[in-house]
Amino acid sequence: MVPVSASSADGASISYRGRSVGACLVTLRWSRYRVAKCNLGAIIALSAAFGAFADGAYADDLPVPGTSEEAHPKGLVPHIALDTTLYGTTPGVRYIEANATVSPFGSIYESGFRFRFSGYLVGYNYIADPSTGALASGNVHQGGLLAGYGIVTPRVNALGLIGVGINTSYNAGVGTTDTGLNGVLSISARPTDKTKAYGQGKYTTITHTYEFQAKLGLKALGEAYIGPEGKLAGLTVPNQPWLSQRSIGVHLSGLPIGPAYFGISAGYIYDNQIGGGAYLSGSAYIAF
Repeated sequence: MVPVSASSADGASISYRGRSVGACLVTLRWSRYRVAKCNLGAIIALSAAFGAFADGAYADDLPVPGTSEEAHPKGLVPHIALDTTLYGTTPGVRYIEANATVSPFGSIYESGFRFRFSGYLVGYNYIADPSTGALASGNVHQGGLLAGYGIVTPRVNALGLIGVGINTSYNAGVGTTDTGLNGVLSISARPTDKTKAYGQGKYTTITHTYEFQAKLGLKALGEAYIGPEGKLAGLTVPNQPWLSQRSIGVHLSGLPIGPAYFGISAGYIYDNQIGGGAYLSGSAYIAF
């Protein structure tokens, strides 16, 4: 969820959202996204933006289905849930995310209105000069406020949120700050007492970038679940199918320690620009 900004191989600075782009912006936004007509800097910028967005946010951001206030001290009604993710890949992504989801009018374990403060820090590598394969690094800081509704049942929990995000990015020494709409839809289910399924979709208007991830789990190690996970991310820009990333791995999630739930996952990630590598992720969820 980052604005596109970078420098072209000949040093010309460009930005996806309209700052110092000129004719390339017209091609991107109004001529059916014919990126092929843009200069080299535009393609580099899109690549950098995708590298930042396609992180590995594998944290479950919902209560485990069937969880109730019995998991908390008597008399405590939890209204706030915190989830965090730490993530890294051998291709060069370094990522930390934190979300605070608030249920102001009732327990977080009941259906109702929700709002969320979200933020992340991410660093990444991208190809700055396709002719030589030279890499450059960038980083993004994001903060957002979203609102929506949560549905909580014994077997299925769902959460839909939409709101505004503010991103500050630095690519090849060029800084850009931009805003846009962010949306997220998360669903967590326990089809049986021994199985779990989780899915999440994200989209941002800032860079027209999407991300889908999914997990399946079988109960093991007490109340925790183990199973496969996968993710697909990319840009909704025609004629750029190579700007995509996919990953597949194994997770251990929902491991209860007191009122908190922890998870860890690892696997293989492939970026069509940078190439393949490994990822490792850790996460935590707690309501209070």
